[in-house]
Amino acid sequence: MEKRELLILVLAALLHDVGKFAQRAGAGKSQEMEGEYCPNNNGRSTHLHVLYSDYFIEKNLPLPRELDNDTVRSRLARLASSHHKPLGGDLFEQALCVADRLSAGTDRKAGEGGEGDYRSARLLSVFEQLDLNGARPLEELQKGKAV
Repeated sequence: MEKRELLILVLAALLHDVGKFAQRAGAGKSQEMEGEYCPNNNGRSTHLHVLYSDYFIEKNLPLPRELDNDTVRSRLARLASSHHKPLGGDLFEQALCVADRLSAGTDRKAGEGGEGDYRSARLLSVFEQLDLNGARPLEELQKGKAV
């Protein structure tokens, strides 16, 4: 894999759920991409946050000079936004889809409010899930201890 392709994949993985923040903030979304990126459940589109991810990447995301062109930006937006409805022949899209499904349980906690309401449900940081040699880094940092 070429270094540039790897960078695009890593950026897409990092940014794939940025739309969750944008959606809650009422930011812009890519209207014309709903059929392309959103799964359909009983005639209703789901996972609308991907439309906000697409819009943010296409319109607002500053990119390093070597990646700032329409082809790379479109590829990055497509990878990040298709994680709920990937194309079957694109291995990068499939990889992000699998990774998102594997990690889905770590961004939600039962009993913390917002069940059924994506706007008020707490988004958890991946750092809350880390365990380094038996130490919980976030808890240790909050206590003022070095990890």
